[in-house]
Amino acid sequence: AYADWSIGEFLKKAKQSAWFDNTLFVFVADHGFRVGDNAYDLALSYQHIPIFFYAPRILKPSINNQFIGQIDIFPTLMGLMNMRYTNNTLGTDIFKDPRSCIYFSADDKLGCIDKQWLYIYRFNGSESLYEYTTGNKENMANTHPAELETLRKYAFSQIQTAEWMYSHNKTMIHK
Repeated sequence: AYADWSIGEFLKKAKQSAWFDNTLFVFVADHGFRVGDNAYDLALSYQHIPIFFYAPRILKPSINNQFIGQIDIFPTLMGLMNMRYTNNTLGTDIFKDPRSCIYFSADDKLGCIDKQWLYIYRFNGSESLYEYTTGNKENMANTHPAELETLRKYAFSQIQTAEWMYSHNKTMIHK
């Protein structure tokens, strides 16, 4: 409640400024919170966070339920502002290049989710595949190996690429 009030107060004061009409505000959380019963050992509600792009004079109100990660904020913002940029991140402009899935980590687990499946890799080496849209708690890794492999490959390729970029100083801002 306090955060909501604070944001409201901030926007009230911002509306009084000359720069308000030309400003794109971004509100995003760094994590969700556990809600209800969690069917899986990687709580999806903790990974589900809202992001708001707010610019009443620039953007029309809309709801978009595409997959987006914090890594997508920079390229999506640049796309919304129609600015030229070099994207040397793993993010995408989700309005121009929607994601088919997104990966995330939580403590000792790695997850990857698409519109039907949840892949979980545990750092102890075990992995699972769940049809989360139905709430099915059965591990379907053996019966759906292609879906498991698709999500596994995507998640690990993203992490390996990020590690390579970091270890080769590709994540630095160069002036």
